[in-house]
Amino acid sequence: MPQAAQPAPRPPHEQAAIELKRPRSQFWQPIVIGAFASVYIAMLFVFWPAVAAGVFCGLLAAIVAYSFRRRRRLMRGAASSVLNAAFNLIGLGRLREASQVLDVLEQHIAEPWALRLVDIQRAIIAIRMGEMEPALARLTSAIERPTDGYLQENVQYQMEGARALRAFVNASLGKHAEAQFDIDFVKQGNPSDDALARVELAQAMILEQQGKREELRQLLLEKSTLLLEHTHPRERAIVRAFQRLVRSGSSSVYRRAEARPKASERDEPTLADWVARVAPTLADFVRSPRAADQAATVAPGEVLARPTEHALRANAAAKKAGYTFPWKTAGAVAVAVVAGFVALVMGISSAAVQSVGAQVDPSRYEVPQTVAWILGMFALSIPAGFGVMGIRRALMRRSAEKAVRKSNAAATGPRVMTEEHLGRMAQSPSPVVAAQALLMLADRAERASNFEATLEYTTRALGRLQDPKDRTAADIVYPDLLSLRAFALSAVGRFEEANAELSGLGNAYPHFGRAVFRARLMMLARSGAHGTAAQWVAQSEADLPLSVREELLADLICATTEPEKAGAGEVARLRDELRAPELRTWIQKAAPRLLHEFEKATTADVQMRIEPLVPAEHLREAQAEEEAAAYEVPEKAFTPLG
Repeated sequence: MPQAAQPAPRPPHEQAAIELKRPRSQFWQPIVIGAFASVYIAMLFVFWPAVAAGVFCGLLAAIVAYSFRRRRRLMRGAASSVLNAAFNLIGLGRLREASQVLDVLEQHIAEPWALRLVDIQRAIIAIRMGEMEPALARLTSAIERPTDGYLQENVQYQMEGARALRAFVNASLGKHAEAQFDIDFVKQGNPSDDALARVELAQAMILEQQGKREELRQLLLEKSTLLLEHTHPRERAIVRAFQRLVRSGSSSVYRRAEARPKASERDEPTLADWVARVAPTLADFVRSPRAADQAATVAPGEVLARPTEHALRANAAAKKAGYTFPWKTAGAVAVAVVAGFVALVMGISSAAVQSVGAQVDPSRYEVPQTVAWILGMFALSIPAGFGVMGIRRALMRRSAEKAVRKSNAAATGPRVMTEEHLGRMAQSPSPVVAAQALLMLADRAERASNFEATLEYTTRALGRLQDPKDRTAADIVYPDLLSLRAFALSAVGRFEEANAELSGLGNAYPHFGRAVFRARLMMLARSGAHGTAAQWVAQSEADLPLSVREELLADLICATTEPEKAGAGEVARLRDELRAPELRTWIQKAAPRLLHEFEKATTADVQMRIEPLVPAEHLREAQAEEEAAAYEVPEKAFTPLG
C-alpha cells in the first residue's frame, strides 16, 4: 500500500507567523476557565451578595492580570524563538529567508529589546551581502534604542557587539573618525574577544587606507592570534589578505591569471566578491583555500554511515554514567515525610482511643487502624517526597540561573572565567548552567589539543541534560555538545561512536555542515588518508564557520597533497601560522603524519612544481618571497592561542 505523501514543510516566515500568533490565541483560555471557577467560589457566599460579588470580581481581576502577564511572557518566548530561527538561517547563508522572518517579527512585536536584535540581525545580513550603508543605518538604530526593560542583563553584550560591527562598517566606508570613536568606546569597556577582534580588524583597515604600512604590519604581528582565532571566516580572509599585502608590497603574491569565480546564485556573494565590496584594495590578495568557492557538491548527511548498535549503546551508556540520581536526597525526603505521617497517624489514633474510653478494647482498635494509616500514608509519601524534591530542585535551578545572569550583567573585571569558576558552575544544581560551563571547559580543552579532556567534559555535560525539558532549555548548547563530542571522539580514534553522535544532529542544527565536515576531516587525517581528505575538502562547503585550527588542518591537507595548486605564498603563510606553539601542538596531536609530510616540502620545491609564469608575475612572486623572508618574525613574537 503506497504511503501517503508527507505535507511540504512551511516556509520559515509562515512558521514564524504561526508561532507569534499562538500567544494571542491562547489569551482567552485562562480567563474563560477562571471565570467559571470564580462563579463557583462566589456561590459559596450566596447568602452574602456583597461578599460574593467582591470575591467574584477580585478573582476575575487577578485572572485577567495573570492572562496579560502570561500572554506577554509567551509572546517574548515566541519572539526569542523566531529571532533564533532567523539567526540560524543567517548562519546557513539563507539570507533572504532570514529577512522574511524578521519582517514577520517586526509586524507582531514592538518591544525595544526585540527591535534592537532585529536591527543587529538585519545589519549582519547587509554586511554579508556587502551592503555597508544599510548596515550602518541599522546598527545606529540598534545603538540608539532604549536599553531599559526586558533582558537588561544582555544589553551590554548586544551594544558592545553592535558598536564593534559599526566600527568595522565605518572603516569599510572610509569614515575613519566615526570608526575610531566606536573602536575607543569598545576598548574602554570590558570587551569580549569577539568584539575586540572586530575592532582590531577595523583598526587594521583604517591603517591600510591611510597608507601606514609599517603600523599595519606591527598590528598584525601583535594581534595575529586574536584576529585569527576570534573572527568569522570571511573576516579572517581579510586578515589573511592583509598578511599577504604587507609581504608582497603593492602586488599580490598569487597569480592574477587565476579565474575569478562566477557570480553565485545563492543569497550572499562569494568570498572574493564580498571582499571586493568591503575592502576593494584587498580583492587581489584574497584566495579561497578550497577548490569549491561556493556550495558543496555533497550534502553533509549523505556521508554519514548508519550508526551501529554497539556505538549507539556506548554513547548512551557514557552519558548515563555522567548522570547520578540524587538518591540520598530522595531517601532523606521520603524518610522525613514518612516519619511525619507516622507521628501524625499515631497521634490521631491515640486521641480516638481516649475518646471512646472503655467502650472498645484499645488493642482491637488502635493497631489495625494505625497500620492502615501507616500503609496509606507511606504510599502517599513517596510521590509527595519526590514532589518536594522537585520543587526544591526547581527553586535551586532558578536561583542558580538568576545568579549567573546577575554576575554577567554586573561584571566589571575581565570576562574570561577562570577554570575554578567554571568548575564551580559545572556543579550547579541547574543542568543548563552546568552544561554551559562544561561546554566552555570542553572548548578550552579542545583549543589546548587535550582531546581526552574535551571528551570527558562533553560527556558530563550531556549526562546533565538527560531530561528533555533541560535539553529544550539549553537550546543551542545541547547540539553544540553533540557536535563537539563527535569531534573529540574522532580525535581519539573512536570513529564509529563519532558517526553515531553525528546521527543525533540534523539539518535543523545551524552548524550541521560544520559538525560533519570537521569530524570526518579529523577521521581521515588521523587515519592518514590524506588524498581522501583532500577530496573531502574540495567537495565540501567553502564558507563554513571553521575555527582557525580546523581551517589550518584543511589547508595543510590541500597544500600537502597538491602543493602546485597551493603556491609558494600559501605554503609560506602556513609555515608562519605553524610557528604558534599551540597551533603546532594541535596539528601534531590531530594529524602527526600530515605535519611530517608537509614539512618535507620546501618553498623552493613548491616553486619548481608551479606552472611557468609570465616574467612580470614571476618577478613579483620572487619579490614577495624576498619580502616574506625579510619580515620573518621570531617565534617568541607569537602568543599562544587562548
